Amino acid sequence: MKGTPGSADYLDLARLVLRLSRHLTRTFDEVLVPAFGITTKDHLVLRMVQSGEVHPGGVAARLNMPPASVSRVLERLESKGYLTRSVDAHDHRRFRLASTRAGDRAVEGIRELMRETLGRSYAHVPPETLRSAIDGLTTLNAVLEQR
Repeated sequence: MKGTPGSADYLDLARLVLRLSRHLTRTFDEVLVPAFGITTKDHLVLRMVQSGEVHPGGVAARLNMPPASVSRVLERLESKGYLTRSVDAHDHRRFRLASTRAGDRAVEGIRELMRETLGRSYAHVPPETLRSAIDGLTTLNAVLEQR
């Protein structure tokens, strides 16, 4: 049964990836909240806006988040001065999002803080283990993206 759809291998992979995701989120939140006043989820939304997603619905779709959750994140980011929301000139029913200079500076600082945090958290991991994990996950992601 090993290696067939629905087998323990797939469940093991899912369990491990979810555990790693929770670990990373917790690790990042522990440093992001005190330093920048935002969570990992907030950072992902801000990065999405920086990468060119200008409407809340697009952010929700690309991050697979409920629109209400995206709205709450946008409110937090706006209150911190990291982004602006304005009425879309072409469709007055929609908001248009834009990162501010403060948001851009925060993302630069967050990137450096995450790099330092990961360096401390994973310093004990042998480089070949890290490279193998990156290669395997990159390949798996590419295969899944083809669907």
